Amino acid sequence: DILFRARTLAYQAAIQQASQRGQGRLTTEQLSQTIGAATLTRAVRQACVECDMDPEDLQLTYSACVSSPWLGNSLVGRFSIDLEEVMQQRKDLLKARDSLCWETMRSVWIRVLSAKTQQRPSYPWAKLERTPEEAARVVDKSRETFLAWQGKRQDSRMERLAFQIDEAVQAKKRQRLNLQE
Repeated sequence: DILFRARTLAYQAAIQQASQRGQGRLTTEQLSQTIGAATLTRAVRQACVECDMDPEDLQLTYSACVSSPWLGNSLVGRFSIDLEEVMQQRKDLLKARDSLCWETMRSVWIRVLSAKTQQRPSYPWAKLERTPEEAARVVDKSRETFLAWQGKRQDSRMERLAFQIDEAVQAKKRQRLNLQE
């Protein structure tokens, strides 16, 4: 698979660069943050050469994907054929995530989702343009969904804890009755 090979090449380049800078072992997250658009573009080209294919034949479209503690999973930016643009989205989203402030993350994500990006005419699903208000609704709905899920999960934990406490109390009562007999 060409994209898997390109990813491997990009990580190899990042490891080599980290080694040259004297950095020790890096996590996958740290490595992925060091891979720039130029490294990724070179890796895609090299993988295509190895498979005797033109990179333009792949018609790649990119989007930033960043894990988020406020959503319990990853959030996705706008799709674009401009890798530099997407790498900037990712950088902005990572900086917002690292601020440890939901309001900062929210405002950056809204800005990213409502930004105009370069699209392929043949990908209508990626062309959806949003106003800042529409983007805010998407972001807020994602957050609300996560909070509802988290609340149900918390309720389930509390129910389990209540059951365990009840079981312990019943066991203690049985133990006292057995001692009295």
